[in-house]
Formats: sequence, structure tokens, C-alpha cells
Amino acid sequence: MISQNLILFLTNRGWNEFSKGEKFSKLSPPKELGLPIDYYISIPVDHKTVDFDRFFEKTLNVVSQIYERKIDDLLQVVRDEKTIFSIRVVDEETEKGSIPFSKFEDLIQKLKNIIIDTATFTLHTTISLVKPPAEAHKYLNLCKFLQTETGSFVAKIELPSKEILVPKNLFQENPVISEDVTTKMQNILLFINDIFNDKTPYISDDFLIENKELLNLEIFKEVESLFSKTEFKTIGFNFLSIKKTHTIESKDIGSKEINSLRELTKKIKDKLSEIKPVVFEGRITALNSDNPDSEKNVVKVVGLYEKLPSTATIKRLHSEEYKLAIDYHKMKTVVRIEGDAIINHNKINFISLKSFGVK
Repeated sequence: MISQNLILFLTNRGWNEFSKGEKFSKLSPPKELGLPIDYYISIPVDHKTVDFDRFFEKTLNVVSQIYERKIDDLLQVVRDEKTIFSIRVVDEETEKGSIPFSKFEDLIQKLKNIIIDTATFTLHTTISLVKPPAEAHKYLNLCKFLQTETGSFVAKIELPSKEILVPKNLFQENPVISEDVTTKMQNILLFINDIFNDKTPYISDDFLIENKELLNLEIFKEVESLFSKTEFKTIGFNFLSIKKTHTIESKDIGSKEINSLRELTKKIKDKLSEIKPVVFEGRITALNSDNPDSEKNVVKVVGLYEKLPSTATIKRLHSEEYKLAIDYHKMKTVVRIEGDAIINHNKINFISLKSFGVK
């Protein structure tokens, strides 16, 4: 298994497995690494041979040098199928690998909060505060703090990948696994980095609908506090896994960038005050989708809301529900929608759904 994971680690980064033998697999590198044209790596695959461990460690050491990663980190990734989350802090105080104790405490506390808030957000996709459920604490308890590195200060956390947080059940179509939390964290940190880089968006109804998987006020506040409280100007976030290496570097973060994130958080919070629970009934008048198997399916429903003619719009209807909507439209069936929406005169935009079906 460990051999196959190392092969997968390399092929996911563009290597070509050109030879498969009983004892070794041979892989050639992608051109962008700049290695000699006849260069290849041999990975031992027969675990029963007496010298397997020696050959494998030698090969892993070569890979660690090529990708400039510690061999212990790579071993945890390919042996245990974990993700290594590294946070590199770059400033004058940390350039020799040390960090003031008070800032270290702040850094660890903020990282802990970001991790548990992201786990909570993955389990309950709500923009505002939700009390962390037991499954979020389970994810946090599965994380392990690893030995730090020098050459600027680097904190490393081992993140779980394959553990099931919520199993598949009657109400949960797909299980929630720990890897989902890691992916969510990557996407949110990348989104926030765009905000730091002068990409502050206009907060419209469509913005909330399109980005609801990325918007969480608690995580935004924790990332803002991570920079403002520690006063670190540059923090690099790195995720190393079998699938890929994902690096997000937030550079030269000062008061301007921090205020941009604060302003975005405030605007989203203000916009949330317009959202209210809505139950709407009516007939479907329009359907629109480039791909019915996706989640970007649009449905418009006309009916009465508080005794006034109104139009309700759902812009992200799941595939199965959209296929039902097509049948409801053909049969001119009255449908019932329940969820959170923003109301503007006689127009109702659903931000999230609790239920969609016949009356």
C-alpha cells in the first residue's frame, strides 16, 4: 500500500509510470522539474523482500530532495495517508526559526479556532455562528501538532484524511469525511487571500448564493485576528497530501488588507439581516440549466406571498430536485419551497433550501 501511495503521489504531480515489474515500478519526471531526459525513479513494490525498507527509504529520500520536503512529512503522507498543513510565518522576529511565546500562543489558538470553525462549517453550511457539534470536536482531536521547522518559523499540523465524521444515512446522501474539511479550509483561505489582494466583491443576493460554500463569518474573523493579533505580515499556508501540494501565501498584510476583510465581514453580516425564513407555494414558470446533473440549476416559481403576486427564484437547485422540477413544470403541479430567502418587493431569492417538493 505504501508503495502504491508513493506512486500515486508522483503520478498526481505529472510523473509517468512507464514500467511495472514484480519488484520495482519505474517513473519518469515531468519536464517542468528540469531533470535529465533519461532520469527515472525506481520504487520497490514487493513488500516481502528483505531489503524493501532500505530501498523504499532511499527512494523516499530522493523524492524529498526533489520536492524540498522533510522525509518525515512525506512518510506520514504516503504511509498514513494524512495531509500535512504547514504555516510559515515570515518576519524579522521569526527569521531564525524562533517566535515570541505570546505570539506562539496566539498563533496556535487562532489555528485551532480556524480548524474547528471550518469543520463546523463543513458539517453545517451556515454563514453565521453555529455551535461546534461533536463531529467538529472529533475532527480537531484527530489533528496532531508536529515538530516545527527553522528558517523562519514553521508550524505543522497533521490533518486526518479518511476518517468518517458523519456516515451516509437517510438524511445524508454522501458521508462527510475529514478530507472534506481540509478542502473547505483550502478554498476559504484562497478566497480570503483574494480579498487581501484587492478583490473585494460587491455583496449582492447572487454573491451570497454563488459563494455560500465559502462564506463563514467566524472563520473570516479568526483569520483577520490571526494577522491583527500576532502582527505577522506574511503567512504561507501549505497543504501536502498524496493528491497534491496546495500553497496559499498571504504577503505584506497590513492595516489596509485587514480592514478589507473586516469590511467584507461587516457587509455580509448586514446582508444577512435581510435574510428571513420563507415558505412559498406556486407553479414553475421557467427552468434553466447548462447541465442538469450539476448543482447550478435555476427554477422560477410564480405564486402568492403574503397575498401579493410574487416570483421566487432558486439559483442552485440540486440535480435530483431539478429533474423533479422538470416533471412538476410539465404537469403544472403546485410546488412548495421552504428555506432562507431575501425579499425585494415582489421578488424572492432563495439563498438556501430546507425542502422543495409538491404541495
